[in-house]
Amino acid sequence: MRSHYFEDPKIRKLHPGPEIGDAVLRLLGKYETTRQDIFDLIIVATMTVNDIRKVCTYDNAQFSRFSEIEVLRPTA
Repeated sequence: MRSHYFEDPKIRKLHPGPEIGDAVLRLLGKYETTRQDIFDLIIVATMTVNDIRKVCTYDNAQFSRFSEIEVLRPTA
């Protein structure tokens, strides 16, 4: 069953395109990355190639090390 988020036209969907590889390599050269961190790094790379600079997440620790984005924490 698909989530309503996928069908909501007001929610922008981002998909990694061909330029994502260069962005990932650039971030890998800048940040020390473990196997567990690679997925966060891919998210940040996808954000940067789509000119998105803010993420709202409860997982501040994982994303706060990336200077390319601003991490916002949701309120209750």
